[in-house]
Amino acid sequence: MKETNAQGEVFKSNGNIIPVKKYALSSEEQNKLISVIHKALNDHNHVIEDDKLQLVINTIMKHYVDVLNVGSAITCESNQWWIGGFRPSQILQVILPQLQHVYTQQQLSDIYNLGQSCQQAEYALAQGMVKLKQNFDKSTTANGEEFQLTYVPQQLCFFKEADNLRQEFLHQFCRLLTISQQAEFVLALKEHLHNPQPRSSL
Repeated sequence: MKETNAQGEVFKSNGNIIPVKKYALSSEEQNKLISVIHKALNDHNHVIEDDKLQLVINTIMKHYVDVLNVGSAITCESNQWWIGGFRPSQILQVILPQLQHVYTQQQLSDIYNLGQSCQQAEYALAQGMVKLKQNFDKSTTANGEEFQLTYVPQQLCFFKEADNLRQEFLHQFCRLLTISQQAEFVLALKEHLHNPQPRSSL
């Protein structure tokens, strides 16, 4: 059963209490959660219940998404930034080859369609950002003060749309997977963060 304390949701695994916080995880906390995932994937007796595993997956997934977003913003000068965070289709391109052996043909087809939809949405957002920047540059040379005042709010709208796309991608992607496949994805995402591949930018 889930237990709750002042720090957020927690659960017990083999007598150990593992906190599941709503803010950034420490290295120790990450390692504990990853250890639970490894244990669950190697556990044929189902000692760790699915709802507990799902809680761990959701928590570590949120943490890694935050890491990807912050990391992308920090490394924007090396072309690893895309509207405030990670690019969904790029995550699929990097991680899917490692995991496609555990997916059915139907899952692969659905994931491919999801990736295509993400690419189209990413392209539309990126083009919108380019157009906004072009209009801003024109306004600075033509003293378009009114447009300049609305530039930041308009830019923030694109950031919000990109964040919505990322969240919707994760929601739709996880819906296509079993809980064990979600666990495999989390481990692959961890590996990607520790050994990142170059990412393109629109």
